[in-house]
Amino acid sequence: EAAAGDAARFVAASHEDPTEMLRERLRRGDTAVLGDPGPAPAIPPEVHEELVLTFLARHYRDWVDHPLPALGGATPREAAGRPQLVTQLVSLVRGIEGMYQGALRDGQPAYDPSWMWEELGLPEVRPPAPHVAAHDRLDAAHPGLGVLTRQVAHRLRQQPGFDERTHRCRPGDLEQDLDAARFLAEQEVARSYLPWLVDFELHRRKTFSVDRALAWMLLHTTLDVAASDVRLPFASFALTFTDRAVLSLAERLVASTRRHSPVAGHFARVVTVFVSGDTHGLELRIAVDPLGSDPPVILEHSVPLVAERLRGIDPEGTPPPLAGLVHAVVSAVLYATSAGAPAEHRPSSAEPGRTGSAPAHPSDEIFHLPGTIDLSRLRQLQTLERVPSGRQMLHRFLVRGHWRRPGKAAKDQRLRWIEPYWKGPELAAIIEKAYRLMP
Repeated sequence: EAAAGDAARFVAASHEDPTEMLRERLRRGDTAVLGDPGPAPAIPPEVHEELVLTFLARHYRDWVDHPLPALGGATPREAAGRPQLVTQLVSLVRGIEGMYQGALRDGQPAYDPSWMWEELGLPEVRPPAPHVAAHDRLDAAHPGLGVLTRQVAHRLRQQPGFDERTHRCRPGDLEQDLDAARFLAEQEVARSYLPWLVDFELHRRKTFSVDRALAWMLLHTTLDVAASDVRLPFASFALTFTDRAVLSLAERLVASTRRHSPVAGHFARVVTVFVSGDTHGLELRIAVDPLGSDPPVILEHSVPLVAERLRGIDPEGTPPPLAGLVHAVVSAVLYATSAGAPAEHRPSSAEPGRTGSAPAHPSDEIFHLPGTIDLSRLRQLQTLERVPSGRQMLHRFLVRGHWRRPGKAAKDQRLRWIEPYWKGPELAAIIEKAYRLMP
């Protein structure tokens, strides 16, 4: 162009559109020239779940105070006080619960909206579960199971050397029992249930019912104690939970580990954990029961007691729902055996044994472990926990529960539980007042 001077009238040029070039290469599947970065790093499932649940918690916290066309422009909170809108509001909340159940069945992060019933003052669609024993539910699903466990336990007590405090059913005990062999030949599915149900019968079917408020406080208690501090009150016993925090953990665990179970995706009404073990470890059988036509689903987990500090007992990779359940169970065991723990003794109404069976034991007992905060304060704490700002407030100003060992001079060396409390005597009133002023 420089040599031609004024003789050059036009210059050949080539122009390329980078966007069109990228589209053409993607159509051809040619990524080599673009430098293939490889697969994108996957978000860890627990991080993904936390992000989704945090977003949904914020969304539904705002939802209860947001005007909705379906309610004629009223907010759900306003509609709860208008009788003509309650039916539509109940339908909306049930729809949200249906999405929660669908997410459980699909293996997606599932946000539990059941708190809305209390928050909005709506009639409970699932009133507190009656005391329905999980072992009786299994007996109904496998006729004769309860009679057999009583018979086997009765015979084991007659054996020489039987120790009421420590004896447990061994595999050989069932192999040598003719009634057990006949029963299992017809109902093989009950083989995994029989040993620990016999243990439960051997130790007189002791059950600890964990109060709803106590369960929340135990979930907010640090397990920073030695594994040797975990001492079972009986060689075999059961813990029952009916609070939504533990039930929701169990629902998520069933959905992630037993997706094809008929119980998966349904609201649990009661969780019963059968606990047995010794100083080396705990064996947990977690019975999750919606109290429907299907029997409870049983999940098994072992907790080794070999760590110097309990905070390290869960193996790496334990699903968060299971870790939460183990935390609740171990905390309840520590509480039941701690110094000064109140327990209300409630004798159960044992039914007489069936014809030809060993009698039901009149020493069957239920110990109710009560909470120390009333339900109104519990709702306030749970409301704070549902939103990020509230969780930050709890983290900054609520001292988690913990365990304290008495001085060496004390005769009773059992652990003492220090329940969660606010920092400073006046802080609780300030925070709870702020809660009441929140829109």
